[in-house]
Amino acid sequence: PVLQSYTAGGKVQEVWLAEYLRMKRAGEFSTGKLAAIEKALHVWYQPQKLSPELAGKIFAPGGKLKGSVTAFEAYNQCPFQYFVKHGLQLAERETTDLDARDKGKFLHAVMEKAAKPLWELANKKKRDTMPEDDEGEIQKVIEKAIQAAVEKRDSLRFTRNIRNQRHLERLQRTARVSARRLAEFYASSQFELDAVEKQMKFPLQLDKKELCFTGKIDRIDTWKKEDGEASYAAVVDYKASNSQKKLSAAKVYY
Repeated sequence: PVLQSYTAGGKVQEVWLAEYLRMKRAGEFSTGKLAAIEKALHVWYQPQKLSPELAGKIFAPGGKLKGSVTAFEAYNQCPFQYFVKHGLQLAERETTDLDARDKGKFLHAVMEKAAKPLWELANKKKRDTMPEDDEGEIQKVIEKAIQAAVEKRDSLRFTRNIRNQRHLERLQRTARVSARRLAEFYASSQFELDAVEKQMKFPLQLDKKELCFTGKIDRIDTWKKEDGEASYAAVVDYKASNSQKKLSAAKVYY
């Protein structure tokens, strides 16, 4: 980048310029990788906009542009990154390390598998068809959900090296605590489980094209009054991040 700035008329420190000129006089840029490097110094790529027709074929086939809110936020942050991921359908090279997305997906999978069985156990207990000491049953549900999540997320990846195994152990501890809190919630609440991993879409008509926001709701719990006059819903979004950011009620509402 330093030498490329120089070839474009920019300023560069004398030590780098002197070394570049020395290597050039010695013919070190004439062959091999250094020849390719020098050639690249004089190449400047200019971004080109896609034509409306081509963009439509890539991103909105049939006149419908679909995507999650996260995807459109990614476009706002970096259009090129959006083009590479959602246009060219390129994916990052997989590694043996577990990243934040892997950990989040694992915890989501545990809660998805555990929600319905834990809710059913709570209902049995409320109807006095389940013994008060239901600790063993709850534990079985949680461990079964954890095992299913490991298999779903590729068990070999979690056990590929010692570091990943330690990550898995911590994730399992977090999953047990989270699932335990969910069991306690259903045991003491009048809300009932309505849906898990609920697919959603919100279409908007824009001129001659349709913009459709898609997404997935982690969990929906509902409660209806006995008189039937009102009903309430709790929309739950699981977060696996360590972020301490405060949640704004205004942003949630709007």
